Amino acid sequence: FFLTYFNSGLEMDTTDNILNPTRGFVIAGGLESSFRALFSDVNYFKGTVELRGYKRLLRMILASRLTVGVIQPFGSTGTFDIPIFKRFFAGGSTSMRGFPFQKLGPLSDGGDPLGGNSLLVGSFEARFPLYGEFGGVVFLDYGNVYPDEWEYDLSRLKYAPGVGLRYDTIIGPIRLDVGYALNPEPGIRRVQFFISIGQAF
Repeated sequence: FFLTYFNSGLEMDTTDNILNPTRGFVIAGGLESSFRALFSDVNYFKGTVELRGYKRLLRMILASRLTVGVIQPFGSTGTFDIPIFKRFFAGGSTSMRGFPFQKLGPLSDGGDPLGGNSLLVGSFEARFPLYGEFGGVVFLDYGNVYPDEWEYDLSRLKYAPGVGLRYDTIIGPIRLDVGYALNPEPGIRRVQFFISIGQAF
């Protein structure tokens, strides 16, 4: 399989801290394009838009995020001609914390993620101090990955509330999150645990 593509992107960032923002917003967009005329095996445009916002309320930080993406094949390229490594995936510590890594959305009969041509994921999060360098988080993640382009069926959104613990360090917070999938697909364990460095978004 031969693939050539071009990437471009724009970002506006007014947040006060890259590692642990407490106020401001981020608006980011990206466009990827591939053309058979440039010796690629597929024609497509892949676009993503991400919005993030942070606001201090009393001792809490309210954070929210929304990411939308679509892959539009054209010419002789069909929906399912998009190579799997170029499709959208979600699930895991930074997207949908009630689902295993990349297992939100279409799965094979064996339970392997297939990815999709449409993406819609978002989060609401409240971060608050506990004691010393320790902090807590409550969150709600939502979204899905859809096989077809422009297929944003809100009735098929998945939801995952959860709680987390943070420990602030000079390289960012050490993060422990526990997510619970309210409406997972069959075979997906409802409770997921994640340990990482840095906020989820």
